[in-house]
Amino acid sequence: MTTLPRISVVVPSYNQAQYLELTLRSILDQNYPNLELIVIDGGSKDESPEIIRKYQQHMKFWCSEPDGGQSKGIIKGFSHATERFSAF
Repeated sequence: MTTLPRISVVVPSYNQAQYLELTLRSILDQNYPNLELIVIDGGSKDESPEIIRKYQQHMKFWCSEPDGGQSKGIIKGFSHATERFSAF
């Protein structure tokens, strides 16, 4: 049997509690065995941090702090991925 490739998924979020749990469940319910889930929350003031904590055992990394916007959050997230890439 061959090893499936690692897939790194970065979820950027800011005050998206309404959608965040559904997003995380959708990713995790795929049951992909070599998933690397990274959540970058831009310092949400809603229930997002609590939702993230609920699923943190399934994540490689997460944080909730100002990140400079969605693009910078995605780049920040991929900096924590096992396989790194250069955006430029």
